[in-house]
Amino acid sequence: QYDYIITVLADKDLRIKRVEKRDNTSEDKIMAIINNQLSDDEKIKKSDFVINNNDLNLAKEEAFSIHNQILRLINT
Repeated sequence: QYDYIITVLADKDLRIKRVEKRDNTSEDKIMAIINNQLSDDEKIKKSDFVINNNDLNLAKEEAFSIHNQILRLINT
């Protein structure tokens, strides 16, 4: 059981580049994994909050904002 679901998303091209660098794997393998997951639209539908992770500084700001929103929600 979860109180809130937070999804962190980045553009597909950026995700591929990050995983290629991190895991030293091929784009084909990465695409096979991505294609086996829920679509971004489905993830968003199931989420209470979404963080855009295309830019680390903006993602940090969004995470902090969501944290504060959740604190307000649980304290009401």
